Amino acid sequence: MKSRIINLVKPEVRALSAYTLKPYAYRHKMNQNENPLGYPDDLKAKVLQRVAEADWARYPDFDLVELTAKLADHVSVTPDMVLVGNGSNELIYVTLAAMLTRGDHVVAPVPTFSLYKIISRVVAESGALVLIDEAYREFSTQDFRPLLDEFDNVVLFRTFSKAMATGGLRVGYALTNPALAREIHKAKLPYALNLFSEMAAIVAIEHYDCFVEAIETLKQERTRVYAALQTLGLSSLRIETIPSLYVYPSAANFFLVRFNRPARSVFNFLLNEYGILIRDISQYPGLAGHLRVSLGTPEENNLFIKAISRLCFQEDYCSVKFVLTVYKCFRRMQNRFLNPDCYLQPGVKRRITPEVE
Repeated sequence: MKSRIINLVKPEVRALSAYTLKPYAYRHKMNQNENPLGYPDDLKAKVLQRVAEADWARYPDFDLVELTAKLADHVSVTPDMVLVGNGSNELIYVTLAAMLTRGDHVVAPVPTFSLYKIISRVVAESGALVLIDEAYREFSTQDFRPLLDEFDNVVLFRTFSKAMATGGLRVGYALTNPALAREIHKAKLPYALNLFSEMAAIVAIEHYDCFVEAIETLKQERTRVYAALQTLGLSSLRIETIPSLYVYPSAANFFLVRFNRPARSVFNFLLNEYGILIRDISQYPGLAGHLRVSLGTPEENNLFIKAISRLCFQEDYCSVKFVLTVYKCFRRMQNRFLNPDCYLQPGVKRRITPEVE
């Protein structure tokens, strides 16, 4: 019976691997690109007050009129260009569900989008629908919103989960031209956003200035941690010319780091020795040997730098010790081959050539 039921599931779904996250015990969470500084306590109090005053027996606003209007004003578009959903993931799914049919092609860059110039060319020349994930917009100087003024085949996805510290409440929004927004809206489930999440999003927009300081702090931490990792990667004591690590420039609240040793060993070292949980993405296409590290609080970032410093020092020490050992073996062999006394008969006094210790 079970096998017959499973056979009713689409073959395409059965062929997929589920998106999972293995649970780990940790003391410092630096694996999901959240805002470690959190949602301000005074704003939490405002949200709780509004939720307490609302009638929980009633469904939330069907069209999320207030939130949509505030979002439109926040990003300088008209309300009919805004779609709000239960996280940007839901809106990406809804958009694809509304647009794709069997046999359509989807092109996804690996590992991610890069340059504005490249995306602009794709938008202008492909004629296809172009979906752009701007989850880290607040941490970047790059803004794709002007594309909406020029092209009608662009959908931008943004989230409250990162800069505005509401990952646990799942609020996202999409921006596109009004005609396309109306069609995508037809595929959305009603009441996708609950009352609590709606109020938290409204308060966050109304008091956005309260998040600006935290965003700037994280940008400064990004600059500091990047410089520290660069120094650790390039100032190696090792004899080899390969650096201990390479950190990629970032315009988000995380770093992509490539190590010259198995990524999993670095992951385990950080977790077991320091309780720091990062993201092992070394199995992703094009990312062998890479780990992703989210920015933490300044104290957590200091601990991470300390841990990586220790790891690189151990690596340097082992490397230098190995080279010295090889050198000593080479000198011993050199002494034996170049010193003719080594061929004297047993019992004959031998002349010993000093060795390097």
